[in-house]
Amino acid sequence: MADEDISTLGRRFFESQDVRRGGPDPALCTDDYVARINSRAEADVNGHDEFARVLYTAFSDMRREFDDFVITPEKQVIRFHLLGTHDAEFFGHAPTGKTVDVPCLAILQIRDGKVARLDGIVDLATILQQIGAL
Repeated sequence: MADEDISTLGRRFFESQDVRRGGPDPALCTDDYVARINSRAEADVNGHDEFARVLYTAFSDMRREFDDFVITPEKQVIRFHLLGTHDAEFFGHAPTGKTVDVPCLAILQIRDGKVARLDGIVDLATILQQIGAL
């Protein structure tokens, strides 16, 4: 894969989630892709999709803004935040109409020009605090 493609892989990986309103585009992931988000059990691309759809359902206008990238051929560290309006149930909490701005951090392991592993932190406590549930 060309250097330019590698340098934009992380951005494309997350932007594909915003477009799909779920997990990443499987074409950007290795066949043995694994996601570890917060303290949840490791998941394949389908499990990642299920988790992401919970967020996109509860915050239907959710989008991400990128803050920082550290890129090597084998690893990318990406700091971003999620923005959205709580307009559907979220983990048992009724919609509030409140907006959230949630810091996130992701470490992507790259293999053969695709994402092989995601280790991510989505600050769920901040979400719950901002919707008034915590």
